[in-house]
Amino acid sequence: MDAVKIDELKQKFNELVKAHKWQKASAIAQEIVALQPTARSYCKSAMAYIKLRQYDVAAQNLRQALQCDPGYQPAHDLIERLVPKLETVFLAPEAQMSLHGTPVTPTANGKSVAIEEDEMLSGDESWQNGGLKALVDDAPQPPPISTTPSSPTDLSLPGEIAALDSSKIFGRYQIERELGRGGMGAVYKAYDPTLKRHVAIKVMLASEANDKSKQRFVREARMMVKLDHPNIIKVFEAGEENGRSFFTMEFIEGATLSRFLQEQHPLPQLIGLLAKVARAVHYAHSQGIIHRDLKPANIMLADGYEPKVLDFGIAQDRQQTKLTTTNGLLGTLEYMPPEQANGQVAEIDARSDVYALGCILYQMLTGRVPFQGTTPVNIMYQILRDDPVPPCRIRQGLSPDLEAVCLKALEKEKSRRYQSAQDLADELERYLAGRPVLAKPVTQLDRAWRFVQRHRLIAMGSSVMALLLVLVVVWAFVNIQAEKRRAANRASREKSGGRGI
Repeated sequence: MDAVKIDELKQKFNELVKAHKWQKASAIAQEIVALQPTARSYCKSAMAYIKLRQYDVAAQNLRQALQCDPGYQPAHDLIERLVPKLETVFLAPEAQMSLHGTPVTPTANGKSVAIEEDEMLSGDESWQNGGLKALVDDAPQPPPISTTPSSPTDLSLPGEIAALDSSKIFGRYQIERELGRGGMGAVYKAYDPTLKRHVAIKVMLASEANDKSKQRFVREARMMVKLDHPNIIKVFEAGEENGRSFFTMEFIEGATLSRFLQEQHPLPQLIGLLAKVARAVHYAHSQGIIHRDLKPANIMLADGYEPKVLDFGIAQDRQQTKLTTTNGLLGTLEYMPPEQANGQVAEIDARSDVYALGCILYQMLTGRVPFQGTTPVNIMYQILRDDPVPPCRIRQGLSPDLEAVCLKALEKEKSRRYQSAQDLADELERYLAGRPVLAKPVTQLDRAWRFVQRHRLIAMGSSVMALLLVLVVVWAFVNIQAEKRRAANRASREKSGGRGI
C-alpha cells in the first residue's frame, strides 16, 4: 500500500518539478520522506527547498540524510556547494572528504563526480523523468571559499567554518581527515606521534568559542573520562590549544548503527547488540550520567560488531544539575521520551534513556522510528499523545514477546517502562535464551483505557454524545410505544362504536 502511494507521490512530484511549482513540490517531498525516510528522499526534499531559497530547511533535511547514511555522497556534495548559505554546517567543503573518509573526486569544472553522474537518480527512472537533475544543475552556486590557512594552528576559516586538512598540526597531533561535526565541535582522525597511535580528536568550533559553549564542551570531556566501559568510547586527554578546547578519544574504524540498520541482518544479532548497548547505558547511569541523545547515529560498531556508545554532548550529570539544566529542547526528536519532548527537564532520568533504547529496538524490528511526521510539531504531538503502531502490524511473523518488550520500553508513563536499562538488557537476553519475558502484551482494552486517559476531553465528549444518543433512542422508543397504545385505543373505540350501530 505504501509503495503504491509513494509511486503516486513521486509522479506528482515530477509533474510539479516540470511546472516549476517548488512550494507544492517541497510539500510532496515531505510526504515522501514521511513514508520513506531514506537518505535519498531527504536529499530530494533538500533540493526542493534549495529552489525556494529556504536554506535552513534544506539544512535540516541534509542533517536527516546524513543521520540515515553518514556516508551518502550526494548529501555531502550538496552541502559542499551550499555551505556558505546554510545556517548549520555539517561538513567542511574544503576537507573534500565524506564522514567515513571516502574522497570526493573533483571534475574539471569543479563539480564532484557524484553530482554529475547524479547518483541519487540512478536506477529510478520515475525520478529521472521528473527532471530532478535540474534541481542540482540549477542550484545556487556559492562563491569560492578560500582554504588558505592564516597560520599552521589557526582553525578558523571564512564563514566560521573550522576545518583541518592533512597538512595541519594541532598541538602534538597530526590531523589526517574530518570524521564529522556537531553543534559545538568537529571530530577528526589524527595521529599521535608520541604514543604512536591513531585517535579521534574533537575540537571546539570557532563559532562556538564562548564561555557557555566552552563550559558544556569541557563538561562533556569530564563526563566521558568518568566512564570506563568496553561499550563506551574512551577519552584519553583533554586540554586547550591556542584558545581552542579539545579532547581525544579512541579511534574506531567502523560504521554507525544507523548505517548498519540499512542492511539486512539477523534479528538475534541486532537484539544482542542492543543488549550490550543497554548494559553500557546502565553503567553510565550508575555513574550519574544520563545520555539524553541515544540513537543509532550515536552508536559505532567496532571490529566484530562490538557497539560503542558515543557523543555525550548533551548528557546530564546528576551530580552537576546546575550546569546541565536547560530550558532548550535538546536531542533528536524522533528518539525523545515524552518528558524530554515536553521540556520537563526535571523529569528526565534513567528511564528517559530506556525510552530511547526502545525507539532503537522499534527501528530494529520495523525499519522505522515509532513516530513519523512532516513537521516537528506533528511528531511531538504523536510522542505526547499517540501509541506507536504495534510492531507486529508492520512486520508479519514477529514474536509477540519481542513486541511486548519493545512497547513496554516505549510506555508514555515512566513508571510503566523498564525501571533501568539493565532491566531492559536482562529482558532482551531472556528472549535470546528462549526464556519467557516479563513484559505482558498490551491488550485492546489497555489501549482503549490509555486513549481515554490521554484524550479526556475527547472521551468526555464521546461519552456525552453516547448519552445523548441513548436518551434519543429511549425517547423514540417511548414515543413509539405510546403511539402504538393510542392507535390500539382508537381501533378499540371504533370497533365498539361499530357494534353499537
